[in-house]
Amino acid sequence: MISFSLTPFILAATLPAFAFAHGSISDPMPTFSDIYNKNAPSAFKSGTPGPYTGIGSIKALADGAGSTCGSTDANAAAVSAPSSGVVTFDISAVHIGPCELWLDDTLISNATDCWTTYADKTIPLDYSQCTGSQCQIRWVWLATHNDPWEIFDNCVNVEGSGGATNKPTTKAPHPNSTNSSSSGDTIPGTVAPWNVSTSSSRTCSYRGNTGNEKYDNWCEVNCDAGYCPESLCEAC
Repeated sequence: MISFSLTPFILAATLPAFAFAHGSISDPMPTFSDIYNKNAPSAFKSGTPGPYTGIGSIKALADGAGSTCGSTDANAAAVSAPSSGVVTFDISAVHIGPCELWLDDTLISNATDCWTTYADKTIPLDYSQCTGSQCQIRWVWLATHNDPWEIFDNCVNVEGSGGATNKPTTKAPHPNSTNSSSSGDTIPGTVAPWNVSTSSSRTCSYRGNTGNEKYDNWCEVNCDAGYCPESLCEAC
């Protein structure tokens, strides 16, 4: 006689969902500080889970959270512009949230729900607009399915059609550095924590932010699932 228990299934059904997202530009390919964790969030922002209703630029929101270009090198050598006439990105989990595509200081396109609007994971871009020696593409995606919101922020420099010098508009320090906020928004590690932790193992914590239950829990859930970016989590 074969017997089994329903307890694990019942427990799983009653636990709160804590899904994590991953996303990055795949073509043209940016220069990542950690290629193995290129899809990791570059910053977090406390917010209410659900469809995004903000009206401001999410690039500005990312800058305010200390995520200028994330873990990509804003000063890397320019690569050839794709002949496809699109920017290709990869989102490995279907989560709601807006995204923006910028060419230097020009907003090329935006969507309140990136996954739905760009279901084929491509955003059209007329690369001939880059008439200098190079231009910078910046893609920012804000995944708003959880609290905290997850920010994905990639920059890549592409060669232009002209000969004039046109340096990248985004100046970032080494990809592992954290920018300070000038807009008053808190950077990751200073957002007010939850009053009660949903984690008990304490085997993994948010790097540089021990004691913040909200971000510690994100690290623990991801590390338990086999995805533990060292740039964000420690003691895993």
